[in-house]
Amino acid sequence: RILNVPAVDYNTLEQETYTGQGKVLDATTGKGIAGISVSDGYTVTKTDANGVYRIPLHSDARFIYYSTPSGYNINLTQSKTPDFYSKIADPTQVNIADFHLTPSDNGDNFTLIGVGDPQCSSNSELNRYTTETIADIVSTTRNAGYKNVVAVTLGDVTFDSNNLYESLKNSMSNVAISGNDYIPFFQTIGNHDGLSQTDPTGLFQSHFGPTDYSFNVGKAHIVVMDNVYETSISSTSKPNGKKWDYQAGYTEQQYNWLKADLSNVENPQEKLLIFCGHIPFRAGGSNNGSNVNTDKFYSEVLSLMTQFNEAHIMIGHTHYSQNWIHANYKCQNGKPVYEHIHGAASGAWWSTYNTDKFGGPSGYSIYSIEGNSIVDWTAKGTGRPAGYQMRVFDGNKMLTGTKGYKLNWYTTSTLSLTDECKIKGNENLQNAFVVQIWDDDSDNWKVELRQNDAKVGDFTRLADKSCSNVWASSFFYNEANKKTDTYCGTTASHYWYFKPSNNVKPSEMDNWSVVATFTNPYSGKVKQYKCDAFTTDYSSLKQQIGENQQLTY
Repeated sequence: RILNVPAVDYNTLEQETYTGQGKVLDATTGKGIAGISVSDGYTVTKTDANGVYRIPLHSDARFIYYSTPSGYNINLTQSKTPDFYSKIADPTQVNIADFHLTPSDNGDNFTLIGVGDPQCSSNSELNRYTTETIADIVSTTRNAGYKNVVAVTLGDVTFDSNNLYESLKNSMSNVAISGNDYIPFFQTIGNHDGLSQTDPTGLFQSHFGPTDYSFNVGKAHIVVMDNVYETSISSTSKPNGKKWDYQAGYTEQQYNWLKADLSNVENPQEKLLIFCGHIPFRAGGSNNGSNVNTDKFYSEVLSLMTQFNEAHIMIGHTHYSQNWIHANYKCQNGKPVYEHIHGAASGAWWSTYNTDKFGGPSGYSIYSIEGNSIVDWTAKGTGRPAGYQMRVFDGNKMLTGTKGYKLNWYTTSTLSLTDECKIKGNENLQNAFVVQIWDDDSDNWKVELRQNDAKVGDFTRLADKSCSNVWASSFFYNEANKKTDTYCGTTASHYWYFKPSNNVKPSEMDNWSVVATFTNPYSGKVKQYKCDAFTTDYSSLKQQIGENQQLTY
């Protein structure tokens, strides 16, 4: 709320110097709360012993907002969306905003829902997001009995379609698990969501608020930042008629904002940092929008994360899952910064199939936080059981479809179907069991083949960029008329293989099963996923799975 008249005596400081002023108050006692971070997106300050803040508003500032402290509820609007900011009427004039916080009894444990790229461009896609993704989040959290649930979208809420903002906001409003237990959806800006907060006409900000902000839940400090570095505007056929060309990274001003925000976290070595953005960090980039560019505060931002006990990066953008372990950036618990790149809620851009562009299911991720650690996570396919985490293929099977083009997993040369569609196999996959696990990593997963419940051997994970998902690529090309390299890329490898001894082919084995084991590197919790049947057709890209896959602990 913006109050145009002073409600308190802020002392004798010049109003022209501190154009942003106000108090953060305990709603139950009316007393000021000390040490609360307050920002205009450029400067970060803290409330004093009386809960008073004073801030010189930047000429481009659009909001005054606070970082919800631990021990207090996330404030919600009447429509149950996060309510932590006040719009600035005129940054050159005095803007007074008071905020009232209610103490929480939720404790330090909570559940985080990470949603990559809803990316809706039409009312029909918006309807699918509402009736499929949001509905699945509600039913999953309700059936699991989750409490204290917070959701964050990870950019590209829209697809260059600003006519949908109001409807999209409504789709993520009033999301109730039960009764008065609502899920607040925080938002991250993406490259298809318009310009950053410096654009005075930005519709993203007018609907969702600041693009660089933070909040606390229990012992977790959660930061959301814009890392889309716009370079130019070009035309598009989408409803707003334009799109933004971009690189990836942070400005000096943003880096300074982040340093100031993190400096207000007491005892970071005892806290968990969850850092949300749209474009991946991974190994860094140069002059592109695929990874945070190394000359745009890549290492500087990662280094700031290491002051925390544990740090996780939550990312979207790619429309496929990938986990990246930043081995050179170790946190206070001795473990490296862990980057979770989420598959998209929209999958392969709301095609008629429930899949991402590499064949994994469209969906979202669920994280269980206990104190200062993420002790468990699951990539949840929309409309699919939580145990649906992998497929098994016969590496010798010839793949085809109605278009008649034949492909296999083991042809090593890149198969050029068109100038743009190039599908790459891997010679190691001939005579091999091939397993696809969509949310794996190279350090914390083990996969083994069993026969009659006795271990036969361990699978080897293929290196990134060494193979397309030939099965999914065949489907996209032969059945869905997708003829670009978007649907046959090799960036992330989720493929494991095992060759039986004595030249036994996969099709000649019976009573086999594949067991994939994930050991959480922070809690040590072990989960096992089992599959005992080959995927032989394309039905799992479009339909629910059968009973051949289950989750065990």
